[in-house]
Amino acid sequence: MSGFPDCSTTDCANPALHFDGECRWCSKWFCGRHKENVQTHPCFDGHRPERIFGGPRPNLDSLVEKYLEKLDIELIIAEVELLRPGHACTINKPSSWSELQKLVGGCNYHIVIVFDDGRRWVMRVRKIGMSYQHLDALRLNLDSEFATVSFMSEQCILIPKVWARPATSRLPTDLLYFYQEFVPGVSAFEVLLWVNPITDPTIKLIRSYAEYTLHLEKITFDRVGSLHTRPDGMISVGPLIDRRPPFLQPPHFHGPFDTAKQRYLAIIDLRLEQTLRGERYPPSLELLHYLILLDLRTYLNDHCPELEEGPWYIKHNDENGNHVMMEKDGTINGVIDWEWTYITCKAEAFAAPSCMLGALIDRDPNILSSRETALMEAYRALDRTDLAEYVKNGRKYHHLHRYLFEGVVYPKGLTGMRRAFLDIPEEQDNEPKTIKEWIRDGIKRHGDKQAVKDLVARRPDSKLIRAFNQPDGSVHKDSKKRKLKTDGSLVAASRC
Repeated sequence: MSGFPDCSTTDCANPALHFDGECRWCSKWFCGRHKENVQTHPCFDGHRPERIFGGPRPNLDSLVEKYLEKLDIELIIAEVELLRPGHACTINKPSSWSELQKLVGGCNYHIVIVFDDGRRWVMRVRKIGMSYQHLDALRLNLDSEFATVSFMSEQCILIPKVWARPATSRLPTDLLYFYQEFVPGVSAFEVLLWVNPITDPTIKLIRSYAEYTLHLEKITFDRVGSLHTRPDGMISVGPLIDRRPPFLQPPHFHGPFDTAKQRYLAIIDLRLEQTLRGERYPPSLELLHYLILLDLRTYLNDHCPELEEGPWYIKHNDENGNHVMMEKDGTINGVIDWEWTYITCKAEAFAAPSCMLGALIDRDPNILSSRETALMEAYRALDRTDLAEYVKNGRKYHHLHRYLFEGVVYPKGLTGMRRAFLDIPEEQDNEPKTIKEWIRDGIKRHGDKQAVKDLVARRPDSKLIRAFNQPDGSVHKDSKKRKLKTDGSLVAASRC
């Protein structure tokens, strides 16, 4: 069992598409053969159920019931008190989804543990049923986060300490968790993204963040990938833990790699292969994404020498602002949520975190935000003009990440990515203004490749192309989690 959904069509044994396989209307999953086929997927022809928008919602209490059954509070208390001898603790077990949701993140549940001396831990438990991953892949994911936080907490005071599940644990083996210090404060999400103009607490927060990264700079690695615990208990660089495992079967993940360039090319080459096999994108999007991937391959090969320059540095891979806990005055209390963390080149590691970009990147893709500018000023105040330059030139990595791991595709973003990699400062008059223009431009660049010729030959008819293009030129993505922004850009989370 792969853990990833198979096609919902009767008698079809194919896995669902890696990207955009789920219909946001009927919530069914489809392979490339059946996603855009009105005989097997009526939603594609406009016959859509009403329940997603205004219809009855699923009973979330029933969805989480099995999880709650695994939480034997007496067993948890026993092993926590074993991990912290001499201290009794109390735990209030949530009894319903409405209680639990206050402690739920995108990929984890959290149970708060209170000790008799006032200290608090959290039990950080991976979600299983909603992840669409094989249990073994989730185990690797959890191990990597634990190894990362365990290692980093010894190097930096702002990272919480962690404790592994005891070998004597009597909790169910498919309950994947570890214990972590509770980090107090409020999330920096709104401060880093939406509060305008920049306030004094925001400036203090950004300065504190700059000082924090100086501690990270002292920690280097000899390979590219993610941190893992070896059988001998030592922590070292191992396979790269992606948000979505690239392989449905073991080993599930790529790597490790000798360079960051090898890492990105491995991801791109696999997606090119999956596209040609019809496994990755809906038919109407195959040519578009194949051309984007070919362009990215050229950018990385010809315009990113820093991707081959070690030593290598750690990069948090969930920099949405919720990963930084702060006091209201801007003081940072801790940095959390280290799943998917990876090792990469210094230029990428010290580019501004994505939470400092704001909505500006959708309107003017290569203009620095006020928060990025403040981060540059903070580095200069610390006499680190070199790190300020990484912030100044970091936009290509934001574009790379937004496309490869968030699925963001819109004309301004594609041309902005091209200008960032090729170091073209200004918008050009001859740049494509719509997706159709961008595809035509891409065919001019890559049309001599046999794979492109094959994709053009199997491209859906013009009616399907129109169905997947909006008047403003953005790509219509049929994804339950998509968000349509005012400028026509689309974000499809977790479908890359």
